[in-house]
Amino acid sequence: MEKSLEQRTETIFNDTIKNIELISYFKRSTEKTSVFLGDINRNYAEIRSLLDKGLVIDKKAVKTYIFYLDKFENYFYERHQEKIDFLKAEIWRRKRKKNELIELTESITPDEECEDYEEKLRTCLEFAKKSIGQLDAMEMEKEDYNNIVGQLQEKKQNDPLHTFLMHIRNDKEIIFNKRTEDNDGIIHKKILNYLNKCTQGKGWHSFTELKKKGFLREFSPAKSYYITELGLTVDEKLKEKKWEQEFDFEKRKILVEKEKIHLFRDVYSVLKDLQRADKKLAIISNTADYIVEYCLKEFKISHLFHECFGLGYDKDQTFAKPSPNGILTVLKKLNFKSNDSRAIMIGDSIADIFAAKRANIKACLIKRDLNKYSKGFNNWKYKPDFVIEHLDELFQL
Repeated sequence: MEKSLEQRTETIFNDTIKNIELISYFKRSTEKTSVFLGDINRNYAEIRSLLDKGLVIDKKAVKTYIFYLDKFENYFYERHQEKIDFLKAEIWRRKRKKNELIELTESITPDEECEDYEEKLRTCLEFAKKSIGQLDAMEMEKEDYNNIVGQLQEKKQNDPLHTFLMHIRNDKEIIFNKRTEDNDGIIHKKILNYLNKCTQGKGWHSFTELKKKGFLREFSPAKSYYITELGLTVDEKLKEKKWEQEFDFEKRKILVEKEKIHLFRDVYSVLKDLQRADKKLAIISNTADYIVEYCLKEFKISHLFHECFGLGYDKDQTFAKPSPNGILTVLKKLNFKSNDSRAIMIGDSIADIFAAKRANIKACLIKRDLNKYSKGFNNWKYKPDFVIEHLDELFQL
């Protein structure tokens, strides 16, 4: 019986797929607007697992293009509309100035019954005479500007690129501003035909100019990829896990502040003794690194560790315990040499013990809760080398 989408998604997460977080790069892709590895700076090997699990589909290599419409419109605006808009602003500025002069003249017109009426009237008339000269000059400038605007608008309308811009804006098959497939070169032919119509047969020259100015890019056939329905579901699940992780972080912060989460009494002194003995210490956790770092900082023990390896939802899940990969990564950073070095993993879960044994190092189970493993360890595939109840028992091993 075929599994449902939810069951297949759950299987994906249980399999701890390598590089699963890369699925987010493909979430906006479609069959027509696919994604290319070069666009996300990734190697084929990194998404191989996504392809194998059917989260992403690879397509037959085809030619692609990007038409930067916004860039082309900005160029056209600077070529024509910018000067038109500037002149229109100057015309409006002169209209406002005219109204201001008229209002000012009216405001300084004296009342017949006021003192020094004749003197004030003479001042008003002189100002009005001067203003009339300014108004006449502004009217002439406005008329000149209006004539220039009309000429520029006519030039804009007659520009072959204006007609071309109208054509491509109305063509629903041309997709702008993102890399898109051009099956059988249909878009290439369309753009060239539009240019030929607008330039009276000089389309190829204009086409070359479009590419030279960076408005149009065409790419040789290359492999592309798009996300499947399963991939979209997995991406949504990853988002949920992220929200759960954020919620877990906020909850832990509250518990730390209320001292519901705290250090066991023997932890700090044992860590200090190990530091004095020149031992290299590391933390390996399936919890997100920023949550681990927060706790270490709050408990004031960050300085006692040489390495901190956190995981979280967005990291490669193949490193999660009981996998040995996290331990092996830390050992490599600490320059561990199996022939002349000794390493031991101390943990309180079966995952910690399994990870240690798979990494071929000693495993020590600390039983903080004496009832947790009351049935013993005989049925475990990997058994701890040591079992302790308090951390200071390490020095007796």
